[in-house]
Amino acid sequence: MADPKDARYVVLATLHVNPAKADTFERAFRPFVASNRQEPGCVKFDVTVTEDRGEWFMYEVYKDEEAFRAHCDAPHHVAFHKLAREVADPLFTKPPTVRLDYKPLAGLELS
Repeated sequence: MADPKDARYVVLATLHVNPAKADTFERAFRPFVASNRQEPGCVKFDVTVTEDRGEWFMYEVYKDEEAFRAHCDAPHHVAFHKLAREVADPLFTKPPTVRLDYKPLAGLELS
């Protein structure tokens, strides 16, 4: 069970990248990840990717919902999303899958 007093905010997201555009995506994505990890409210920002680089899974933890909202408004976040949503030459095969309803399990520390 989640601890209702635990304010940490968890985001699970899967990006569905066109494998033919994976190099272009990765060049834009790496600085985005580095900037996210420097945000004061970011506790964790991990990324895993499938072998064909078609799915990129992000596990993000922020100190609270306010820190997550600040992350969404950060200039690097806005710029990355503008690039990623380029309609003329799309990087994605479909919209991302994003879950905002998970909480850390009570009594377990994040690694």
